[in-house]
Amino acid sequence: MRVEHILRTKESRVVAVRTTATVAEAIRLMKAENISALVVKEVCRTEGNTLAGVLSERDIVHALLERGSSLLPMPVSQLMTRAPITCTPQDSLHHALHLMDRHHIRHLPVLDDGHLVGVVSARDFTKLQLQEMSAADPLPAAPTLQLH
Repeated sequence: MRVEHILRTKESRVVAVRTTATVAEAIRLMKAENISALVVKEVCRTEGNTLAGVLSERDIVHALLERGSSLLPMPVSQLMTRAPITCTPQDSLHHALHLMDRHHIRHLPVLDDGHLVGVVSARDFTKLQLQEMSAADPLPAAPTLQLH
């Protein structure tokens, strides 16, 4: 199975932030979207823009420990991971998982010919695994409560 399979089965919108956004703005966006990482781009209008980096909760937590709240007004470009590990839609899921494990990351931007086409996450792999497990061994139906 290929990474493109996951991209076809999930919401296509990639939540992104500009390099000039503040860390505080990025945190608010992560909270509003209930996500733990953002793609960072120079421009956020289209999916085809070039990837500038990735900002994760882990990046923020580590910086908070080092710098305290003074990091909140900083631009995301000073905190993001530049040149993040990426994959392509044609890569196998095994390869993508191997990259995530080897580099201790939970989000993997997907680039097609240098353009961002999506992001796969550990959560996506968990959902896929649950779907496969449910197809192979469906959960028994919950007992119904009968009122007399």
